[in-house]
This record gives sequence, structure tokens and C-alpha cells, in this order.
Amino acid sequence: MPAYRYDFALSAKLEDFVRRRYSDRLTNGILHFYFSLSYLERKRHLSPCAPMPAADHRALACELHRSLRHIGPALSKLELVGLIELIMGTPLRGSKRATQIRRRTLQELKTNECRDVLKDSTPVDAKRVCEVLNARNFVYGDENACKPSWNVGRTGRVYSSRPNVQKDTQEVRTASLQAGLSDGECLVNCDYKQADPSVIRHILAGHGFDASAWPDDPYVDLTRHLGLSRDDAKVEVNRLAYAKSAVAIAKHWHLPAGHFVLRYAQALDEYKAALWKSSKPVRGRRQVKTLGGTVITAERGAHIHPGSLLCWQAQGTVADILNRAVLELVRRETTDGWRVLFPVHDSVYVKARRGQEQDIELVMVAAAKEVGVELRVELNPNPSGTSNHRSFRAGTIAAQIAARYTVHQAGGTGPGVDGEVRLDLPDTGLRFEE
Repeated sequence: MPAYRYDFALSAKLEDFVRRRYSDRLTNGILHFYFSLSYLERKRHLSPCAPMPAADHRALACELHRSLRHIGPALSKLELVGLIELIMGTPLRGSKRATQIRRRTLQELKTNECRDVLKDSTPVDAKRVCEVLNARNFVYGDENACKPSWNVGRTGRVYSSRPNVQKDTQEVRTASLQAGLSDGECLVNCDYKQADPSVIRHILAGHGFDASAWPDDPYVDLTRHLGLSRDDAKVEVNRLAYAKSAVAIAKHWHLPAGHFVLRYAQALDEYKAALWKSSKPVRGRRQVKTLGGTVITAERGAHIHPGSLLCWQAQGTVADILNRAVLELVRRETTDGWRVLFPVHDSVYVKARRGQEQDIELVMVAAAKEVGVELRVELNPNPSGTSNHRSFRAGTIAAQIAARYTVHQAGGTGPGVDGEVRLDLPDTGLRFEE
């Protein structure tokens, strides 16, 4: 076993940064207490900023030659300013509630992106989804065993990296996943349509907003009043929910008095004010709970406003619903024979047999009802009659076409065979020669 060596240079850089940036916010006594934590790391043969093993206040006082009554206030102050991550125990002798400490790294302090290592606040369902996805691979274009790394975002959404398959366009993603289909299989993209707005209207309906006044397609009316395209109108309406003041934005649109968007903006601001008032900071950090029960906590020192809390609540609720649906689909893989590939935003890709699309849709709908929300699910099945679908690179014309039309290989039974590639385009004589 190699000899233990403490990284004094790294610890000195961290302490010098703290001395320069925090000396006006902490007393000399608390600063000295913080610097003495490196002594505990060395004594326990730990690296700088590693989690400390559990210890009670009395043991900390003895090790650091401090008065017992100074330990609790010093730890609380260091956690409040964000220098340490802390699970506060109790000073009582023999108590099972021990104190755990971890100094924040220099990178965390500089970027204000503090990770919770001691207190794992990751939603349980999201963590389980990542465990499932990290243990499997899939065919993706030319890669026969694509295996991205999956992690959880702040709101509970699962995201990929190395490679980031979620970043690809839908056309390229569909064409690449079709490369892994066999005869009789289809690629099902099951998507929660208008998930965030639907969740927000559900929340407002529980606080007095008349959801019946909301038209089936509100964006058509706004395109006429604002002179925007439908997509731009959708962006503007969604911006109302997450802005600091929805009413201030809506007033600039000069809509007629009593317009449903003005009533919607007023209801949004009233709810955001109530949410802000109820989400009192816990140790300097505001928290909000989703409809699924997940608690989302703001980063320490982050500048947020009432719209940020509603954004987290809505997006976190959709993430809770989707994660539950994914886990249920995974649970039924053995009996139903389909296979979950991966989620993307508010949808999930599943490789299934033809005729199973409705069963997958029912699972998605049931997951939303568990949380008490009615969400509309849209199915986008992409069938495959043969296993010789081609994969196309992003940015090519073929990639855009291949995702919309079935590609048939002429002159052979597999990829790479010379011949004519025929696309089933309605009423056209389009042909591509290789």
C-alpha cells in the first residue's frame, strides 16, 4: 500500500482563497476553526475536502482544542456561508446523531456549484432510472453498443453524456435508433405533449384559476394579436410562467381587456407570490416541493426569484412522472417483451413489437394519474419491415428525409449493398443513386 501523502498545496490554495474572500464575513475565531479542519483531514488520512468520518461535538472539541459550546455555532456559520457541507449532529454524549463535515472544494466555491455529497438529495426514482440506463447499451447508427453516461439534473430529469444522444435532432435520433430494429419491431417515441403548461394550469386550478376559460389552442389567438408565428407565441406564453412578473410582460402585448392571457398572467403572479412566501429558506437555501413529493433545493448563493420556484416545481413534476413511467416500462420488459432505450426531455424511446404502442401509452397515462395530473400522450411509432435501415449523419439532407419515410434497400438484404435506395414518398418519382 502506498504511503499516505496529504496534498498541502491544494489545501493551501483553498485556504488562501477563503482568507481573501470570506475574512469580512467571518470572525477570526471561526476562520481559525475552518483552517483547523485540514488538521482533521490529515489525522484521518484523507485528501483535502474529503467527507469526514462521523464524530460527535465533544470529540471535535477535544481534537481541535476548542470549547464544546463553540463547536455548534462555528459549524452552523460555516455552513451558512457555504464553506462546508454539514450534517449537524447533537452534542449529547452517546447520541447516534453524529456530525459529518466536508469542506467545499475550491472549484465549488469559485463557480458557486456546490454538490451535496453527504446529503444525497437526488430523487429516488431518477437515481434508479440512471442505474438502469447505465447498465445497458443499444444500437445507435454505426455503433452496435452505444453506452452513454447518465446523470440526474437539479429538477430530476435524466441527461446523457459521452455521447449526448439527447442533443441530436429528432430526425437523426430516430434514424440512428432504427438501425437496431429487427423484423416486426417498431421504435415508439411516447411523448407528454405540452407537459409543463399542463402541470402549471393544474396547479393554478387548485388555487382558484378557472381552467375552463383556457382555449384548446391558445397560441392561435396570440398569433393574430401579436403577429408572431405559432412557435414564437408558444415561447412567449411559456415565458410568463417562469418570469419574475407575468403581468408586466403581458401588459406590453396590448391585449383586449379581459383577455384570457391577462387573467392567466394575474393568476400566475398570485401563485408565485404565495409559493415564494411558503418556501422559507432552510439554512439560507429556498426549497420547493413537486406534485410528486420531490424536494428541489436552490444552490447556495444562487439569485432566484418566484418564477424560478414555479419552474422547478413544474419541470420537477414532469420529471417525476416520466421517471415513474420509465421504471414501470422497465419492470414490464420481461413480460411484455419491449425494451426501454432512453428518455429525452418529456418523452421516452421504446423498442417494441408492432401492436404494443397502446400498452405503452397506457403506462405513460397511468404514471401521470398517480401524481394527480391529466397529461396528453402522443405516440410516434416508426415501424420497420426489415432490419436494413440506414443511419445518417446530422446535417445531411438524407438524415432529415430518413426519419420521415421508410427506407428500402434494393439489390440486397443488408447495409452496404450497392444498388438503388428507394424512399416511399407520396406521388413523387424521387430516386437517390449511391
